[in-house]
Amino acid sequence: MTEDLQHLWWSEPATKFLAATQPYVDFEGAFRSQKSTALCVKILKYCQQYPGIHCALTRWTQDGLDAQLRPRWREVIGWYGESPEWNGAEEFDLFPNGSRVYLRALKSSEEVSRYGKLAGLTLAVMGIDQAEEVPEDIYRAYVPARLSQIGFPHQVLLTPNPPDHQHWICREFPEDNRDPLHDYLRTQVHDNRRNLGEDYIRSLEQAYPEGTAQHRSFVLGLRGLGVKGDPVYKGQFVRRIHVNDRLEPNPALEVYEAWDFGHGHPCVVWAQFPPLGGFSVLGGIQGENMMLYQFAPRVLEFRAKWFNPSTLFTATGDPAGFQNNPQGTARSAADILGLEFGVHLRHVQDANTVERRNAAIQRIGGYMKLNTATGPAFEATSRFVVLDAMGHERQIPVLVDGFEAGYVWDDKAIASTISPNTRRPRKDGFYDHAQNCVEYLTLAFAPARPMLAVGVAPDAVQAAIAAKAQQRAYKHALKMSQRDYDEYDGPRRRPARVGRGGW
Repeated sequence: MTEDLQHLWWSEPATKFLAATQPYVDFEGAFRSQKSTALCVKILKYCQQYPGIHCALTRWTQDGLDAQLRPRWREVIGWYGESPEWNGAEEFDLFPNGSRVYLRALKSSEEVSRYGKLAGLTLAVMGIDQAEEVPEDIYRAYVPARLSQIGFPHQVLLTPNPPDHQHWICREFPEDNRDPLHDYLRTQVHDNRRNLGEDYIRSLEQAYPEGTAQHRSFVLGLRGLGVKGDPVYKGQFVRRIHVNDRLEPNPALEVYEAWDFGHGHPCVVWAQFPPLGGFSVLGGIQGENMMLYQFAPRVLEFRAKWFNPSTLFTATGDPAGFQNNPQGTARSAADILGLEFGVHLRHVQDANTVERRNAAIQRIGGYMKLNTATGPAFEATSRFVVLDAMGHERQIPVLVDGFEAGYVWDDKAIASTISPNTRRPRKDGFYDHAQNCVEYLTLAFAPARPMLAVGVAPDAVQAAIAAKAQQRAYKHALKMSQRDYDEYDGPRRRPARVGRGGW
């Protein structure tokens, strides 16, 4: 299926998609990376090679089908000199060899017929363009039930823009391709550079620069970061500077651990604070729909795998975990961790208040702008595992993606709230849990005033600290010596307050 017209050049990912034979194929990626064109060509090749085959070419909405997919399909069949007959009553193109391609939107105009757009069809191949728009229940209603035409190859072809990590497509098509029946292929806009030209690539990168959620999705074709908003660490966190996947725990230092509770996405993050004043985030674990009794043993399992058994761990956590009766139990989450898993937490009682969270964010951002004598003061590894209740593991860089663009400021009005001038991060339900863990670590353990400077040697830093301490002590002693108070004058008392009515 890889032969083609001379004027159309195929990128390597598109070539792999055209040749893919797995029953389920997800060709996913950035804008203008040949996804829709390759889908139309692959459907056309099926019609040419298998006379009588029935295929469906679909999108979620009728507007999307009419404005984008149908014109592209007409363009592609024109390239190959095909002119099928359109059957308007049943909405399919009929080729001279008896092959059919149904062009239908999947969204019904009436909720009562939600699954009726492809009802009654017997198909062999189904292609869904912009599949990230399609709800999971619609996909399940048609796949694989509609693919029942006897005597033909069966295949489901998806060409979505990158979805967020919680989307059903990510569960159906894991990035590690561990399911031999499902093939995940990623493409980025640079793969299609030859067809698009350098000017378009340059303009897209200018419109969506590095450090924005749109850059990773629209330009690089990476999953996640589909969130909208202003990143909390915009201008502070730079991926190429602050992400260090060679970062390893220092065996001579204590490891600090933070827990964020909840059934939806419980989370744990580990970090160390090097003696020169740095902040090293060593990775984390996040659960999906996992109870504490199921999540905690897995955390301890990964802790034993990633760290030296003799390492000293000190833990903190969400203050909400110290409240009684979480998740239907009679004890607090902190009680359960301590009594049954040997994880004893300390916590900052007001860590979830707007003011304290903002203080933590300011301190973390401060680390990101500083250097030690050995490199960036703030470093993080992309090592992060997302677990589900079925035991599946996904390697998703939730922490560093959150630092870059996933953790954003909430755009809700806050004028009538306490501290209306303090911005609040959005509780998105996915990136915020790991970020909250880093905040708990900062409030509980991070040095309050890291004395760091670009290019300053450690001895100079220590000398500066000592000089400042000596200066403060001198000023305090001078102030005390100038107080106008004699110990024989007796205790000093404030004068009585004068009421509104006089003495």
